[in-house]
Amino acid sequence: MPKQKKKIWFDLWRMIAPSHRKIKKLFGLILLFEAARLVSPYILKMVVDQLMHFQSENISLILGLIGLMFLAGQLDSLIGHLKDRQAFAVLTDIEYYLPVRIYQKLMELSLNYHERENTGNKITKIERGIYKIIDLLANVFWEVAPTLTQLFFTLIALLVVDWRFSASYVVFAPLFLLLTYKVNKDLYPVRKKRHKNYEIASGKIGQAIININTVKSFVQEKNEIRKFSRIREKIRVNELKEWYRLLNFGLMRKIIVDLGRITMLLLAAYFGNFGFCYHSFRKSLFFSLAAFPFLR
Repeated sequence: MPKQKKKIWFDLWRMIAPSHRKIKKLFGLILLFEAARLVSPYILKMVVDQLMHFQSENISLILGLIGLMFLAGQLDSLIGHLKDRQAFAVLTDIEYYLPVRIYQKLMELSLNYHERENTGNKITKIERGIYKIIDLLANVFWEVAPTLTQLFFTLIALLVVDWRFSASYVVFAPLFLLLTYKVNKDLYPVRKKRHKNYEIASGKIGQAIININTVKSFVQEKNEIRKFSRIREKIRVNELKEWYRLLNFGLMRKIIVDLGRITMLLLAAYFGNFGFCYHSFRKSLFFSLAAFPFLR
């Protein structure tokens, strides 16, 4: 990672120092939640095994497993609820104290600095920067961290059951992560250009209103509206381009997830041809099919 990017992440971590303890607690809840999500599929596999070889004397075991599966599901929901509450607590805290600290710093600066730097026009940039930080953290809390944790736990489970079935994850998980990285990298300049045009459009409106007498005296109303319309048209084009790429990404993501599922079944057919243990296959299949949909 380049030094510039490392510095950005370290600076961000220092900026949200008051929330460090809550963030660490949140990551602990994410680990616990993603680990607990593997319990229900495994219990379901045990229930299906019992139903496929049903015997009346095992009815108590089946009912017990169904009850255990219900409790495991409720435990998942409870941990997920606590995790989401903690995430919202972190985000609302940062959304409160970060602007206050920034504006406190601005108030400490001299009048000459504000006049020289024209800080009034930078308020929009500051607000947008805060929203970007909140969006980034929200993506980490609800997308990146849960996905990576789910992949890790599922890979460990597959390695324990049978290492051969982890091959599908070794192939498709990095492919999924690479696709996510590439999409975000390609969309970054498009988003940057769109936000830059937002700033230009806001500045154009403010400038025209402030100089409204000059605009009217030179009969420039239509010209100003035409300039503003061109800027908004650029924003519209870039926003459409961004959304279309995200839709294409969603399509590719679904293809990768489906290929992962199909690969698991093909591996089962291949190994079954050589007398592979069917019991191990069922365990691997439940873990894999339970985890592949959580690839975001």
